[in-house]
Amino acid sequence: MTIAVATLGAFVVVPCAIGFVASNRFRDLLIRLQMERRHLVAVGFRSIFGILCILAAPETRAPQAFQIFGGLMIAAGLGLLLIGPARFASVVEWFLTRVIPKPIVRLWMLFGMGLGSMLVYGSGVIP
Repeated sequence: MTIAVATLGAFVVVPCAIGFVASNRFRDLLIRLQMERRHLVAVGFRSIFGILCILAAPETRAPQAFQIFGGLMIAAGLGLLLIGPARFASVVEWFLTRVIPKPIVRLWMLFGMGLGSMLVYGSGVIP
């Protein structure tokens, strides 16, 4: 179970690293993704990842942190499901049409890389 959490943590690190290095290409990729697919991916990823974090929590280095994080991820997935694809699409479009300064985008991607790295390390797969 911890290997699954570490793998999903790596799936957080890699896109954030790409967004850190090439934020324009990452943004173009998000624009090309179909809106309904974006919504389903966001809901599914958060829900599955939350469940995995809760199930793997006893085997990790910080069980309470993983349980809390898993609960937050499940809540986020359910929240996205409740707002529906139309409202989700309007929020995503709003973010994609804004001109956000590159340092802010890179800072946000750096935060994601740190979070994903914490998940990989906290899972206990890396000694």
